[in-house]
Amino acid sequence: MLNHDHIIEKELTVERLLSELTDLKKLVTILIDEKTKIEDWITEKQAIRITGLSRGTLFKLRKEGAITSSTLSGKQNFYRISDFKNLLNKNEQNR
Repeated sequence: MLNHDHIIEKELTVERLLSELTDLKKLVTILIDEKTKIEDWITEKQAIRITGLSRGTLFKLRKEGAITSSTLSGKQNFYRISDFKNLLNKNEQNR
């Protein structure tokens, strides 16, 4: 059977771990936010998640010149967030 001091020690360890996880989560959120603000580039997967558009629609928008993309390795497309903002603004004005 565990003694009282051992139980308290385990509870403190769990509290420390939870605190460190919370701090880590905050740091990751800050790093993601800073990266997005500084670079303005997002992956295709992020673009799909953020906009709700399909991969095919992104391809169509690229072909039409509505958005641009870039790649580092020829395998993964990156998009500028500002292109999506500009497209939204353009579509808002046309209504």
